[in-house]
Amino acid sequence: MKRRDFLKRVSAILTMQGLLGSHVSLLGQVNSGLSSKKQKAARTGVILDQDWKEFRAGYKELKVNGKLPRELTGVLFRNGPGIKDFYGQVQGHLFDGHGVISAFYFNRGKIRHHARVTETERYLLELKAKQTVYPLFGTDVKVPKDIELSSSWPVNQANINAIVVDKKLWALNEASGFYQLDPKTLTVVRKGFTAEEFQDWPFPAHPRIDMKNKKIYATTYLIPQGGFIVYRLNFKGEVESYKVIKMPTAPMIHDSITTERYIICLVPPYSTELPLDVEDTIVSGFRFFKDQPTRIYVFEKENLENFKVFETKGQFAFHFDNAYERGNDEIVTHFPSYSDPYEVINKAFAKLDFANIVEESQHIPRYKKLVLNTKTRQVKEDNLTTGLAEFPRINTDYGEKHNRFTAFIGNSGDGGYFRELFYMNNDTGAVEKFLYPKEYHLEEHVVYPKKKKTSERSVWIMGVSHSPKKQHSVLNIFDGETPISSGPIANIELPYLLHYCFHGNYYDKSAI
Repeated sequence: MKRRDFLKRVSAILTMQGLLGSHVSLLGQVNSGLSSKKQKAARTGVILDQDWKEFRAGYKELKVNGKLPRELTGVLFRNGPGIKDFYGQVQGHLFDGHGVISAFYFNRGKIRHHARVTETERYLLELKAKQTVYPLFGTDVKVPKDIELSSSWPVNQANINAIVVDKKLWALNEASGFYQLDPKTLTVVRKGFTAEEFQDWPFPAHPRIDMKNKKIYATTYLIPQGGFIVYRLNFKGEVESYKVIKMPTAPMIHDSITTERYIICLVPPYSTELPLDVEDTIVSGFRFFKDQPTRIYVFEKENLENFKVFETKGQFAFHFDNAYERGNDEIVTHFPSYSDPYEVINKAFAKLDFANIVEESQHIPRYKKLVLNTKTRQVKEDNLTTGLAEFPRINTDYGEKHNRFTAFIGNSGDGGYFRELFYMNNDTGAVEKFLYPKEYHLEEHVVYPKKKKTSERSVWIMGVSHSPKKQHSVLNIFDGETPISSGPIANIELPYLLHYCFHGNYYDKSAI
């Protein structure tokens, strides 16, 4: 495949941006009503709100309730769409909005918070134009007729995930490449792949990182070409190998997972027919063909030309927790499975109203175990939960190994959406859970191994909860070696309400 323009038509750009959230009053609103002083602050990329004059200063030390583990001396990075009202254009779909990195800096029992707009090419161009110019994932935008794009970068909002690779913070979505940021200042350093020939190639929100061999494995789908692509990169961002699977449609692939030898990619019958109409949103082109199978591709890491294909019933996955090889012939993985992604992504997420989604929809994701037999090509599935489950995370020391425990958020039927933190033993099915107060909704909770390890449960679990009613957000820290039901050992109340973030990670100071 030679370098090509991935954006011959504006509407042909993939902007799948994250997952689930709640209708909250979001940070960083930029509109014509701001004072000239605040307009200037907005241009620097610093998050501001008309009520938060002090927040422009950048870092803010926060009060800790309980005891914050002193061994935590790193940074928790979170990423999500932080600007939902841009010069009067409300970006109403859950996945739309300029990306904002939120960072919590830990320092031996103390903690500070800082947030900043990722100054993407799109953000700077639209800030100058004082309007939303380019197509969005699910929000109707009046695209100027004279818009011409020579690359895919102007549609990238960089608002899904944040990872650190070789001491650089990567801000990710799936519209185009990735942005590299300074992890201390959150300012953009550079964008995209190292090689010029790959600059316009799409990159996923969830690359898988092999720290031992310093490799990156990534899978994403291709619009307008159709099909999907699998990459192997090194930590410099250089593409070592890739494989394109051609298809007549573009199946939505948000995540993939790896074992020691394989890359596993679930290819759903949730796809878009090509080409898209320039007047449409991206999501409007996607349909779920429930009578068609979901295909599972298993690629060899060392040779992407070698792969096997499995089939199972039609379903969709946003995220995997882990995968590992059992014996010579079996691959085991877990993921929240959607029986009908169209009902959730095209309809529910467009409303930004999740108060009653559990009661209204039978298509909520449920946590599932999947076993692939590479010898017989058989697929075995087991549902591990009956209630809502999403954003699974594990002890990273057990990546590509047999992990027993997974943390995820969801709801077991008490109303609302993301109100509970679960910690599940995947082998026995035993579940511990903590129910947050009714006025709070949750983000993904990150799992990080302790320095002193006695078991797989030697972890810290940390995640943000939001209360629009109280107009504040709270960072909660759990000890994985104590029952989750006992609640957090520490929480940090922010005197303001943060934007909802989809993904992120905690990193020790040595990594940044």
